[in-house]
Amino acid sequence: MKQWRKRVLYAMAALLGGTVLFDVYARIPASFDLEPLQLDPGTHSAVLLFHGTGGRNEPTMLALEARARSVLGGRDVAVLRYVWSPYSDNRFRAAVNGERVGRLLGADLARLPALESVHIIAHSAGAYIPGPLCETLKKFAGRPVRVDITYVDPIGFHGVLDAGWGARNFGSCGDYVEAFINTDDPVPATNAPLARAWNVDVTAAGRKSTYAGGGHRWPMQYYVDTVSPEEILPGAHSHSTRPRGAIERR
Repeated sequence: MKQWRKRVLYAMAALLGGTVLFDVYARIPASFDLEPLQLDPGTHSAVLLFHGTGGRNEPTMLALEARARSVLGGRDVAVLRYVWSPYSDNRFRAAVNGERVGRLLGADLARLPALESVHIIAHSAGAYIPGPLCETLKKFAGRPVRVDITYVDPIGFHGVLDAGWGARNFGSCGDYVEAFINTDDPVPATNAPLARAWNVDVTAAGRKSTYAGGGHRWPMQYYVDTVSPEEILPGAHSHSTRPRGAIERR
């Protein structure tokens, strides 16, 4: 009996130790530099798109890039889909790698002398980028820069022990922050509304019942299908009419 108890205790200790070590691993970013954003120094306004893990050529992100260019045609707004693969593709380090990407790109944006506004749109694990980008940009720009953020089915893990981190913290930086979510897809840590954003629940919206692209892509597809110049232009909305933490179901 004592030997059985020892085996159980050893197994529990090994499991706990492995979990802690894995959590530490997930919090250490890779060491890397990035390609600059390559925006014209005279850029006044920009829309930046960030894919998730394994999303270098994600179809709905490519469709959003094309849609954004189409609806903003003729306006003085740069549209850039930024590929942060391969640093996005380690699922366990996507959070810390995304945060590093955000800080590096925020510093890059801060050097643009004419920049006045940015709309960041991030899908899935791309959600780790906007906050650090926003914070770094606002810190180093030396002038007011408006930052709008759209989270699309954001993954909210931070390490392996805190699945609710994103729901509590995403959106802490941003003049206007929104999230498009569904509550029934199998990807973990994506189904909760964000406390610091205006939330649009598209679980039962539109053509969801006939959409074959999977639950994690559905909020992005919905955004692609419905986005208009009024929705995507930086500075188009405010939290006076779309309060943080509120949920609109479509």
